[in-house]
Amino acid sequence: MIHLDPTDGVGDLTVTDNDANDNDKHNGQFQITNALLGTYTVIETVAPSGYALDDDTDRLITVSATELNPVIGSQGSDDLGNSDESDFHNRLGSISWEKRIDTTAGTLQGGAVFVIHLDPTDGVGDLTVTDNDANDNDKHNGQFQITNVLLGTYTVIETVAPSGYALDDDTDRLITVSATELNPVIGSQGSDDLGNSDESDFHNRLGSIFLGEAHRHDGRHAAGRRGLRDPSRSDGRRRRPDGHR
Repeated sequence: MIHLDPTDGVGDLTVTDNDANDNDKHNGQFQITNALLGTYTVIETVAPSGYALDDDTDRLITVSATELNPVIGSQGSDDLGNSDESDFHNRLGSISWEKRIDTTAGTLQGGAVFVIHLDPTDGVGDLTVTDNDANDNDKHNGQFQITNVLLGTYTVIETVAPSGYALDDDTDRLITVSATELNPVIGSQGSDDLGNSDESDFHNRLGSIFLGEAHRHDGRHAAGRRGLRDPSRSDGRRRRPDGHR
């Protein structure tokens, strides 16, 4: 939107990329012609789908007798920053989470594989990410970050646990990237976030082995007192703990 309307000096002029008000038909380049002399505010009001607005949404520009065709920045170059000579920049976000061992220590654990639905980089299909692969922007074991993420809500799903470990007993988390929270994190990076909520870390599970008990005929425990089988006896009977046969 341009305030005031540069074609008549009244109200505002709304222009959408490549519409009838835009005299430059290249994507991302705008030109308003027949502009009256004056100072105008150019305001980005709607970003392309999946992107957040520039963090500074307006620029001042003056059309004068000495500069009839002013340009914000320089056409054809990427003018960074937030000044009145900076291009407008659409922003993308990121998604981060952690994978830990399900023990008291809660140590970070590398080697897991996740699928994100939908693919946050293009909104189509799914994205598979293995710890520290090309899709993972965080190269620390057990820490994941996906960058250049479109605005939207995604499901992060653990599909393969590290060798020797079981999957988390709740394998998915929902996370939303929005204009107000461009870089959300599942839980808090650097801390062991327990539980099975959408703010919990993923935890690799370990098992246990239960060793049974030996009992005497009178029902009392007799662990360690049962006789050993005597290899010298042909009948295979056990030797008593006192050594008598």
